[in-house]
Amino acid sequence: MGLSFGSKPQANSQAVPEHSQSDSEASIIHDGDLAYVRQTAGNGASGYQEAVGAPVETRSPLGYHVNWLTIIFLNLNHMVGTGIFSTPATILRLTGSVGLALVYWVIGFLLAAVGLAVHMEFTSYFPNRSGSEVVWLEQGFPRPKHLFPVAFAVQSVLLSFSSSNAIVLSNYLWRIVGRAPDPWELKGVAIAAYTLAVITVIAHNKYSLWR
Repeated sequence: MGLSFGSKPQANSQAVPEHSQSDSEASIIHDGDLAYVRQTAGNGASGYQEAVGAPVETRSPLGYHVNWLTIIFLNLNHMVGTGIFSTPATILRLTGSVGLALVYWVIGFLLAAVGLAVHMEFTSYFPNRSGSEVVWLEQGFPRPKHLFPVAFAVQSVLLSFSSSNAIVLSNYLWRIVGRAPDPWELKGVAIAAYTLAVITVIAHNKYSLWR
């Protein structure tokens, strides 16, 4: 059994704390076959984490110092990609109507709003964790240990749009200089852009917020 998202685990009469520590340290609570860690992390928020099968994170490696500038860049990073420049013309051509194309934009906004509500709800359960969907999978399905984090990492790489984004970026750069590249030149610039992004994240994972 894993952590239920329906309600936060409470230390009731059947839950037995293993040891009591300060608020900044972990306190393991056993409730039958389940074990939870209640702790206060670097952002000052306390939360519960499954302590048997899922990894327990005391302090986020990304830190908790998110200012207004970081929030703006983080949102721009997720909203403004290659698709916003390359797909509207395709949608307009396929729908054959400006009004119908705008309707699809409104539908996209509603879907994004629903996704935002889900993310805010789940994040409130684990305020001291970073990782978004992978954290919820870890807590909801903690065993076998590391199964869902590894599966999530694999699908994130295999089904990533980063390769196509790099190709589109290469196309835009060559168009700026006014030259029609051959296939190898196109791929070379795309690989260089992809490599720069990877090196930036490897140098310091906080830079991934700006990527």
